[in-house]
Amino acid sequence: SNKVSRVSSISWLNEASSSLLLTGADDGVVRVWDGVVPTGGGWKPPRLTTSFYAHALVGRGSGLVTKWVHGAGLLLTGGSSDRLRAWDLQREQMVREWETGGEACVTCLAATTPLPPTTGATGGRGGSGGVGGGHPSSVPSSPLVVAGFGDGKAKIWDVRMDKCVGVLTEHQHWLVLTDFVKGDRELLTGSLTGEVKFWDLRRLKAS
Repeated sequence: SNKVSRVSSISWLNEASSSLLLTGADDGVVRVWDGVVPTGGGWKPPRLTTSFYAHALVGRGSGLVTKWVHGAGLLLTGGSSDRLRAWDLQREQMVREWETGGEACVTCLAATTPLPPTTGATGGRGGSGGVGGGHPSSVPSSPLVVAGFGDGKAKIWDVRMDKCVGVLTEHQHWLVLTDFVKGDRELLTGSLTGEVKFWDLRRLKAS
């Protein structure tokens, strides 16, 4: 019998012009749909324009989590996997990869924009590089990727240094949101319990 996949993430691409709808599902596949928003006089059903296998996911967990970085034309993916990946969506090619360094699944993603161009997949490790006891004194001003996890942790990767430079451990429950505020200086995180924290990444203090 055919396995039914579950949509676990969704976002608009190029929402200011001809909108495309991107979905990630718990089968590890990214799908992009055209024609979701009707234009003109006649209605036509949405059309699948492309799909590709992004991750081998373990169990159901959070499924496939995605983040579209519009300014860079890159798609970030993670989920019930021990990897984070960055994709050139136009070429459907992976351009960067990081190890998450933990057992919990990725539940949300954020990135500063634009990320610098990349030319090949690399293997920056995500477990301990650059982390002093889980809380470094500062994070350099550089393109950043943040992943929230099911155990409440949030990890910060410096894209230019290609390594994890910070781990935020004050949340104790599943993170549902990570997002940057005021460029790359402040980070917002929220958990399933309703707890919300603002982080000053120059000092990594929560408020």
